[in-house]
Amino acid sequence: MREDQTLNRDPAERIDFAALKQQPEAPGGERYERSLSTVALACAVGLLALLAKPLWLGRVYVLNDLGYFHLPCRFFYQRAIWAGDSFLWFPGIYSGDYLHGEGQIGMLHPLHLLLYRFLPLHVAFNLELLASYAFMFPGMALFLRRLGLPRSAALFGAIVFTFGGFNMLHFIHLNAVAVLAHVPWLLWCLDLALLTTDRRKLAAAGAGIALLTGSQLLLGHPQSVWFSLIAEAAFVAWRCRTSRCARRLPRILAALVFGLLIGAAQLLPTMDALSGSMRGAPSLAFSVTYSLSPFNVIQLFSPFALKHLAVGMGDLHEQGLYNGVFCTVALFWLALRRGGKTRRLAAAVAAFGVVMLMLAFGRYAGVYALFARLPLLSAFRAPGRYVALVHLAMAVLAALAFLDLQELQRAAERPSWRSLRPLAIPLAISVAIFILSIGPIRSRLPIPEPYALASVYRTGLCAVWMLICTSLVLAAARGARWSLPAIVLFVSLDLGGWGLHYAWSVPDRTVSAYLHSARPLPSRPPGTRLFLPFSYGLCDAVTMEGVRDSGGYVGLEPASVLDVSTPLAQRISGTAWAFSMRKGHAHWTPVQDPLPRARLVTDARVSAAPAAALRQVDPARTAIVDRPLPPMSGPPGSATIVDDRPGRIAVETHARSPQLLVLSERFHPGWRVETDGRAVATLRVDGDFQGCVVPAGGHRATFRFDPASYRRGLLLSLAGLALTLGLFTKDMFIRSVDERRARLN
Repeated sequence: MREDQTLNRDPAERIDFAALKQQPEAPGGERYERSLSTVALACAVGLLALLAKPLWLGRVYVLNDLGYFHLPCRFFYQRAIWAGDSFLWFPGIYSGDYLHGEGQIGMLHPLHLLLYRFLPLHVAFNLELLASYAFMFPGMALFLRRLGLPRSAALFGAIVFTFGGFNMLHFIHLNAVAVLAHVPWLLWCLDLALLTTDRRKLAAAGAGIALLTGSQLLLGHPQSVWFSLIAEAAFVAWRCRTSRCARRLPRILAALVFGLLIGAAQLLPTMDALSGSMRGAPSLAFSVTYSLSPFNVIQLFSPFALKHLAVGMGDLHEQGLYNGVFCTVALFWLALRRGGKTRRLAAAVAAFGVVMLMLAFGRYAGVYALFARLPLLSAFRAPGRYVALVHLAMAVLAALAFLDLQELQRAAERPSWRSLRPLAIPLAISVAIFILSIGPIRSRLPIPEPYALASVYRTGLCAVWMLICTSLVLAAARGARWSLPAIVLFVSLDLGGWGLHYAWSVPDRTVSAYLHSARPLPSRPPGTRLFLPFSYGLCDAVTMEGVRDSGGYVGLEPASVLDVSTPLAQRISGTAWAFSMRKGHAHWTPVQDPLPRARLVTDARVSAAPAAALRQVDPARTAIVDRPLPPMSGPPGSATIVDDRPGRIAVETHARSPQLLVLSERFHPGWRVETDGRAVATLRVDGDFQGCVVPAGGHRATFRFDPASYRRGLLLSLAGLALTLGLFTKDMFIRSVDERRARLN
């Protein structure tokens, strides 16, 4: 293998690949290696095919956030693209929301634009989900190959990472997994940029870092981008300690800056939406929600041992630590072998995983509180998601353990049974959990309900599973050539079963079936505004039937002055029906005298506390504004909406004098309004809504959503892309000139 691709500058940690060709059919031989790689590749394809089950059946996953948020928002996104409307502003939730700024759709990512422009919704939705895993797997395999692992071990590590606990359980967070799918590719590019002596490859690596970073940001899940940056920084620090490559750091930083510019079209709108959201000034208590409970470490030894599968706030996807029983055994194996020939890499990866686990514990460990006070990072919650980096470390360690087993077989070493006794520790823990779950013993244990153990059947199955894995590792250590393919199959079955049992816990549906799942809805004309609380999981899904919700569900919930659950706020927002649950049944209550979506008033009062001021007036006649207005008089005129599209609303007004036009669409500084083609000031009205002053006579007021954050971000993205391509072209030109000079000399 070339010098810039060796595992380490230390000869003690280099793998002797030349020996692989000496005995092709022996364990560790070239032919055996090829067969083992084929098994690993077939397992990966099989897992991806199983995950794609809804695609083959013409359905979509609707579990949790997939149905609550992602599918309805992408339904709107696709319809806006097809109709030629702006997809920046979603009028269906919160009386209007800056959906592009919210970010989790990745509206400007080229892949999303292509998928939802040209394919049916269910196909585009499934392909978006599957693309992350299809992209992640080869990236992880190439990165591990870059570290010097043979093909089979690299493919094995790629299976563990791609279909591991975090990435499979968090498949409901489409954009988070998509961002993490870039991580191994970025690590591969970073290693190439640090070590290569070829100017052409150096240029390609720099462009790759910039484009991949920009792609991550355009996907719109900044917390996952932060995780990626941590992994990148840790890898660069490790590589710079083991080789002389620090001189390349300025170039890498420049590439990251270019990537930041490329992603500005999403990053700036997200910062804009964040500043106006409920997360604009988060508390420490908010930042540490969804911390990983340390009690969940039990999953490493018995994944189904807990009655509720996991302990702590949130569903299994927020508290899942299990990454396959082989990862647990691999930790003990590497400790037993002191990392084998890759001891330095194994030690560094293990240390990284421990630090990330401490961060994942959040409020339980106390370390995360330091991070939570940093600017921007305080807006992130769910420290338990640092498990993504724990599982990245576990995948690398699993690949190194697999490699060490291969090396043992190739060298025909046979460790004594006595030396292998530490491998019985995880099995003993699993058996101990099984014993504690036996009825008479379990009933006598003073264990609170959240920590209750599962049935003896579940814990017994986990003990048997641990026994099988331990036996396979022991067989591999003792030279059984069938054991390594068996480990690959076992791990694939293990990870697939753990992830798919969660993915399939809610049946997939056709888009049509899910579109009608929010019924019964009250009789209403299209565009009617309803109120559904956040607790009603389908509050976004009702928008797929053409209604609008004065509530909703998004990650960056816009901050509101009025409490939309109150009758007064519902009346002002034009809500016609309010939802409630009574005795387990949906109940709709008509809102008394809801105000029209557009109206004219002549009485406007300035108040810094609009919620309190509105309780003192009749909102149908008096509006509360944030600044003084010119005198208005006469009876209120008429206001008729003649065009009502996402991000564009036109209203025709007729009045005898200048009057205030009130529109029940959420206020945002990005709204612009023109009256007969002349720009006028947009006003915040009644705390959460918008309006403008219209002159006497007949006029047309046109509201357009055109936020500066989007325009500036788009310009910066184009500039970043131009700089990246320009630098790459320059480097390639210099390379060509150098080659020409070399030939002439």
